Amino acid sequence: MTKGKCKTMLDIREVIHRLREGHSNRRIWRETGVDRSIIKKIKILANLHRWLDVSLTMPTDEEISKFWNSTNKVQKKKHPLDLHRDSLEQWKKEGCSAIVIHRLLKDKCPCDPQAIRRYMHKYFPNPIDPVMVRHTIPGNDLDIDFGYLGKFLNDEGIVKKAWVFSFRLRHSRRAYREIVLDQSSQTFLISHIHAFEWFGGVPKNVILDNCKAAVTQSTIDNDKIRRSYQELAEHYGFLISPCLPRTPEHKGGVESDVKYIKTNFLSYFLARQKEKNVSMASLKELADSLNIWGKEVADMHIVHGIGRSPLEIFKSEEEKELRFLPKSRWELTCWSQSIVHKDWRIMYDCAYYSVPYQLIGKTVQICATASLIRIFYDHKEIAYHERAKKKWEYKRKVEYAPPIQENVLQCTREGLLSLAETIGPFTYKVAGEILSHPTVDKLRPVRHLLNLTRKYSKERLEKACQRACNYKIFSYVSIKNILENNLESKPSEIYLPQKVIPIQQFRFARDPGDYKTENPSNFTRKPEDRHPYSKHGNGMCRSIWDMLMADQIMEEEQQ
Repeated sequence: MTKGKCKTMLDIREVIHRLREGHSNRRIWRETGVDRSIIKKIKILANLHRWLDVSLTMPTDEEISKFWNSTNKVQKKKHPLDLHRDSLEQWKKEGCSAIVIHRLLKDKCPCDPQAIRRYMHKYFPNPIDPVMVRHTIPGNDLDIDFGYLGKFLNDEGIVKKAWVFSFRLRHSRRAYREIVLDQSSQTFLISHIHAFEWFGGVPKNVILDNCKAAVTQSTIDNDKIRRSYQELAEHYGFLISPCLPRTPEHKGGVESDVKYIKTNFLSYFLARQKEKNVSMASLKELADSLNIWGKEVADMHIVHGIGRSPLEIFKSEEEKELRFLPKSRWELTCWSQSIVHKDWRIMYDCAYYSVPYQLIGKTVQICATASLIRIFYDHKEIAYHERAKKKWEYKRKVEYAPPIQENVLQCTREGLLSLAETIGPFTYKVAGEILSHPTVDKLRPVRHLLNLTRKYSKERLEKACQRACNYKIFSYVSIKNILENNLESKPSEIYLPQKVIPIQQFRFARDPGDYKTENPSNFTRKPEDRHPYSKHGNGMCRSIWDMLMADQIMEEEQQ
């Protein structure tokens, strides 16, 4: 008790209690230090309300306070701003700051901005919004959030932006943290798998904000969740619970965890890197240091108001409440949609895939895995392809092509050969022989050859090509004549050439011996000996001798 004054209600009750015991004012002053004038006022007030009657109970604090304050009202000193109190209240509602109010009152009341701020805080304090402490259930809720950490070097020495992805259990406060290089849907889904395997179980609810990796659009019905994220939730058995837009306080635990990482871990890590004269740390060292910090600091610190560490709470209460992991790991799938173009193909991840031509102009759904591309329309799978391994690769299937596919395929050599192969092997052989001409484009005769199936059947064309192969006549005109004369059904007569052809003798014919020569080797020499050609592309030399010399020099250089 402060000497000479009654500071608290306990001091007043002490004085009343002593008066009820019959103590004198002097004795109370000497033992409690309360001034005798105050004791006298309390005694007058007690006699007035019969508080000194021993047969009655002691008055309550509310009763004492009510009558004591009414009798001890001190006339307050007027403040210069009291004259403008109504204006100050209105300006407060309009959101004016103390600096603005000082400028408004500059000519009316010369007060300092700090005095205005104190006056406003005393008489017009900001209302404090009440908060509710949520009761947590072990294994029930998991909060997730991204947090930007800065720029770091990857293994190749390239500067990359890095984020931390935090998965925090509400009850135990234990969190799984992972360094990521983007916030894509694929990274988002893979990190979920890593977190569930790290915890050794799956919570019932996953609370997240409306990030594009999970939610395409925030709605009241929560019906704009990405399909791949819904498949992940179905596989592991948890519920997706997006927060309202711009309400980070709904998952304040993980928001505080991201802040905790930045202020506790990141600042310490960067300071240690600075001591090592490292201007920019590597991503590998950042991830390793984060794991060590999580085990030695984050998991072991004592939670305020709980008296235990997150690891201890997790092991004793929450770990056993998590749901079991499924037997198989979820295969990563990514869903998107695309419009089928007039060339009956779609584009996904810088590659093209064909679809049935009937869906031109329609919007289809694409389900992509690591090895397959599956295409759906109206919840029905209408096409599938092996996933392209190169950028701008075209995965095409013939059965998806329109009826006029021949007109499209006949533009190239490979297309003509694929059409000829559908007719038969002999047609394919004839088409290949015609197209094998080294200097002349033979696409036109092959197109006409295949168009013979419009007038004649494929079976007749195949037999005609078989007859042409027997006689080694590979031309469009010959096969057309075979079909026009119905020769394909007749048996083939193969004539072998004879080495000696008999010559008819005439009366005045010259004796064949006259044509003999003294050097018969001139007629048996190879054509290349009579007309040399360059083996190394030197045929444009001025003379044959220069050409042969150039070839000889190039052969010596190669050896």
